Amino acid sequence: MAAEASASLKGFRKGIRSLYTTEHYSDLAIVCRKDTYEVQKAVICPRSAVFAKALRGPGKESEEVEIDLSVEDPKMLERMICFFYHLDYLPTSPNSFLQRHSGQKKEYISGMCPCVSSLEEHDIDLAWRRGTFCVNHTAHNVLKIHALMYAMGDKYGCSDLKIIARAKFEAFLDCSSGCSEVARVIPIVFGTTPDSDLGLRNLIVEEIVKKDYLAFEAMENAVGKTDGLPLAILKAMNSHSIK
Repeated sequence: MAAEASASLKGFRKGIRSLYTTEHYSDLAIVCRKDTYEVQKAVICPRSAVFAKALRGPGKESEEVEIDLSVEDPKMLERMICFFYHLDYLPTSPNSFLQRHSGQKKEYISGMCPCVSSLEEHDIDLAWRRGTFCVNHTAHNVLKIHALMYAMGDKYGCSDLKIIARAKFEAFLDCSSGCSEVARVIPIVFGTTPDSDLGLRNLIVEEIVKKDYLAFEAMENAVGKTDGLPLAILKAMNSHSIK
């Protein structure tokens, strides 16, 4: 019975993923500058509280067949839409709707990025195990991308996206990060989500304390410019000393 249930669930997920590669049943266009994504409300609304509220309630928005999100970074929006269908996103390889009708199979280059996984083979469950996505690293700005995807999840009310972005962010810290990378991502982590959201903030603080990054000038400068971070580091250092 368990095997049948697992196969049924896998088939259900495959069906949802298949909608990503077709415009069949599309009833909403999301426009971002030069890009247009034909999507299904029944897929994106359960994933995003913001879309659900806008498209379900009374008023003009619920009748819209097109939403303009040109305020967003096109690549970040592209990754978020990819996540709605696959429960995953790729930081370096194409997630693009623009290439989905070309008839060419996408190439997922393993080893290019610690967080690359084949969207056809893996589910969100992989993100719950530390290190799943991160083994080798040659890509740039990957930590930044995961931080921005976490912020997108917060902005659009997608808790599942925040979960997987945090898992990838943490795995990257464990396996591939350096002081300069962490310093560069601090303004994003502390500037794109509410102060009460400690999801990535705590990871940054622990990384700084654990690896003694305050000894580096770049980190010292980044910490000094970030409200609340010096106090959080002090508390973490005190906690470590007690242990």
